[in-house]
Amino acid sequence: MKITDVKVNQLRPPEGTLSSFAGPQGRLIVQVHTDEGIVGAGEPYTIGPDEGVLGVIESITPWFVGQDPSRIEWRLRRARNNMRFPLGPVGWSALSGIDHALWDIAGKVWDAPVWRLLGGRIHERIPCYCTGNDIEQHVEFGYTKLKLALPHGPADGREGMRRNVALV
Repeated sequence: MKITDVKVNQLRPPEGTLSSFAGPQGRLIVQVHTDEGIVGAGEPYTIGPDEGVLGVIESITPWFVGQDPSRIEWRLRRARNNMRFPLGPVGWSALSGIDHALWDIAGKVWDAPVWRLLGGRIHERIPCYCTGNDIEQHVEFGYTKLKLALPHGPADGREGMRRNVALV
């Protein structure tokens, strides 16, 4: 089996809305296509503008086309080592989407969930949390772990820090 293409789809929330699963830019979905018709999908861990992640994926796609998708770690290491620019958060984000898509292909080929391919279950349960400042609603939905989205950053100085502390 060989990789024939790497494509990126950009999903955006409807105009004027924010999805709880995506920021205002939406989400990127990487698809790795093979000559046997198997397509793996992965989502980059996006940090920074989508355009940067799209640009990195576009520039490294030729390194993957024609290659065996089962050599996941080797292929990603080669891509990482051959980049002509510092990897940084945007580069790591691009590689993470391809990594997820390659593992998705492996799961489809072996007819097994990726967690099993990676060595099996470690925990019986994994607690999840909700990010946002509508604490009452999150608790009503059953979340017991919450992460606040602090609205003030370093540019807001000590007053911003006081406001963040007050919010908490």
